[in-house]
This record gives sequence, C-alpha cells and structure tokens, in this order.
Amino acid sequence: MPVFNDKKFLSQALDSLISQTYTNFELIISDDFSSDGSEMICREYANKDNRIRYIRQVSNIGISKNMMFLLKEAKGDYFMWAANDDIWDKTFIEKLLMKLEYNKKAIVAFCSYTFIDENNSIIDENIIIKEKYQAFSAYLRLKCLIKKMSDGFGYGLFRRTLMADVKFPTWWSVNRKSAYNNIYPTLFFYLSRGEYEFYEDEILWYNRLKSKENIKHSIPYKNNFYKAYFAFVLRRFNLAIVSIINVYKGSKNLILTFRIMPYMLFSLFFFRSFYNIAKKRKKYKEEGNEIFI
Repeated sequence: MPVFNDKKFLSQALDSLISQTYTNFELIISDDFSSDGSEMICREYANKDNRIRYIRQVSNIGISKNMMFLLKEAKGDYFMWAANDDIWDKTFIEKLLMKLEYNKKAIVAFCSYTFIDENNSIIDENIIIKEKYQAFSAYLRLKCLIKKMSDGFGYGLFRRTLMADVKFPTWWSVNRKSAYNNIYPTLFFYLSRGEYEFYEDEILWYNRLKSKENIKHSIPYKNNFYKAYFAFVLRRFNLAIVSIINVYKGSKNLILTFRIMPYMLFSLFFFRSFYNIAKKRKKYKEEGNEIFI
C-alpha cells in the first residue's frame, strides 16, 4: 500500500484489508513522507497487527517510485497494490487467488467493481465495471485493452514472479511530476506476458472517487487551457511510446510488438489526443481546472 496524505480514508482501507478471509499475507505500507497524520495511523495498525510492515520514506519520492519500492520489498508468491483510499470485499484475495491457482498461465486475476463516493456510498447502482481481457492470444488481449481502456485491473492480484520486472513510468518534461495514466503502460506489460482471469459473479472491489480538494495529484498548467493541452498531448505520446516498449518487455516478441504498434499509436495518441481538444475545451472553461485523462 503506497500512502500519501490520505488520512481521511486510510483507516477504512486498512480495516477492509486486515479483515480478509484469506489471512496468510504481509501488508507492506510505504508512506511517501506524509504530513497529514497518516504516519500515526499506519504505526497504530502496524503495532496491533504483526502482518503489517510500515516503512516511511525520508523524502517524497512520487507514486511511481513508491510503487516500484513496494514491489521490490515483496517476497510472496502473489502480489497486489492497494490504494490507500479504496475498500475491498472480505473475500477479494481468497476468490482471486483461486483463479490464479486454477490457471497457472495467468499473470493476474481481477473482478467486477464499482465506484463509491467519499461517504462509502455506491455512486450508481447500475454501474458495474467488468474488464474482460481474457484470450489465449496476447495480441487479442492487447487489442481489447486498447479498445476498452480502463486501469482497474492494475489493482488485481498478480503472480509476483511473472510481473516482478514491471516498471512504472515517469513522464517526460513538464509531466514528470504527474501520476496520471502511469498505470496504463504496466497493463500492456502484463497482458503481453500472461493470461488474464476474471471473477464476474459479484463486486469485490470498491474504487473511491474523490472530490478535487482530496485529490493529491495535479496536472501542469491547469489554469491555462492551451499549455495544459500541450502537456496532455505530450503525455499521450509518451504513454503510447512507453506502452509499445512494455509490450516488447513483457513478451520479448518483436512480431507482436510491430503488429500492435500502429493500432496503439492511432488509438492512444492520435485519436484520443486530438478528439479530446474539442470535447475538453468546453468543460475546461466551465470548471477551470479540468483533468486531462
């Protein structure tokens, strides 16, 4: 669990993890130099549950480096990242672990999920996200991800030995401090390397959507539309290039990489970048600091 200044939701996240029906796990918390009292909460939980190991960074290293740090610290056969503001059904680990044990070729298992607000209420009962990327062919898995982009399964349960060499990107130039979209390239790595298992029967993960004042990450030039859009286009290009590289790193297959490259460049960069300028400009003017995804 990477932690940074999310005291308001931290205890709820920790409670839902330590209440899992599967109990044989280590919860490693890496506190990225929080200053809001999160440290005290983490230490309190670590003192009362010997499955929790708390580490505090001596300076703020950013979310990508913090996630890489956590992966290097892990020793178990299976691994998952846990956001410090989400909530998990108590059977999350148990049911996804069964999926991975059933399919030894799978690198990740994930589940149906929905969104909750800051009061733990489901935002819309009709919204149930089902990220179905199952296919024996890596090419088909990747095309499905490009067509239906969603980063939820980055928080699934992984087979650690297959994903231990994944890397989270730091974006170029003006985006280097931005964490937006940094999970997406890792998803291409995973689906290039192994199969995907999905638990559809019920919601096991509740992804919290927060108000702007509680979002810790920011974009550059958020008060200038044209500069913000330039940063967005640059990040989309960066995303496409790093994702292509991750396909090769995950698969070690040049043929697969070259096959998927045109589709990825068109979808991740050209289409989404230039389609968004008309769509986002109106909303940006209305809200003042619209986030470009």
